[in-house]
Amino acid sequence: MPIHMSGGRLGCERCDMMTIDPQLRALADTVEFGEAYMYVEMFNAISPTFARAYGLQFARFGSAIALNMKAVPQIFCNRILGLGLREPATDDVLDRALAHLRAECGGNYQVQISPAAQPEDLEARLLARGLHRTRAWMKLYRDAAPPPDAHTPFRIEQIDVGSAPQFGDLVTSSFGMPALLKPLFIGPLGMPDWHYYLAFDGQRPVGSGVLFVHDHIGHLNMGSTHPDYRRQGIQSALIARRIRDGLGFGCHTFITETDYHSEEAPNPSYRNLTAAGFRLAYPRQNYELIRVD
Repeated sequence: MPIHMSGGRLGCERCDMMTIDPQLRALADTVEFGEAYMYVEMFNAISPTFARAYGLQFARFGSAIALNMKAVPQIFCNRILGLGLREPATDDVLDRALAHLRAECGGNYQVQISPAAQPEDLEARLLARGLHRTRAWMKLYRDAAPPPDAHTPFRIEQIDVGSAPQFGDLVTSSFGMPALLKPLFIGPLGMPDWHYYLAFDGQRPVGSGVLFVHDHIGHLNMGSTHPDYRRQGIQSALIARRIRDGLGFGCHTFITETDYHSEEAPNPSYRNLTAAGFRLAYPRQNYELIRVD
């Protein structure tokens, strides 16, 4: 059964959490539920047969969205977004959400918490329930300024469904993910508001990216580069192309996320995004439970 998030601007549904700065709360709402909405649409594009076979499902806990894929015990497919953001996470909601994740994820899972999440002792309550802090993800956003020029010797093309197998092969292999996830990544290809891109060396796909547009917000995702072609400007060119196209579609805001970045542990993806005008919204803290049974 598809789960649909509310339409309209991704604004706060509740504004009674006065201890959080309103600007941070509004920004967190946009970047967190913008990501959640994209994954709702991606998972809804999967055939019911595939969903049943691999345990693909959603669940709501308040406004938060849990993503589950029982057959693939990877964090990417098994996590919860938006907990404590639009309303405080009560003990009841927290216990039900964690029970669901333990039962349906089939392995590791993460609870991803924005700094605007409430109540203030949410971290302590997660730690008391056996989760532990793990590496944060970087949440980023940018405005509608034109992107800087980015050059690569490779051809960037927007693709159609005929290139779906090439796209799926490149993304799963570049990220080291199982091949059974290919239908998940290519499922929305050809749907309205989904724009898929490949970089080519001749006829060989060497880089990928997706732009999902909803309510004038563009979400950049699935940016991958073949290991043999890194550091040749492919992702910078794909980022710039998607921003330019998004501006043409009427986007006023762009959002994305990437792995943790610091001076001690630099992330090339983070550097590419900030060079293209993205700004750090915040590091989103992740809390993980690893099952050993």
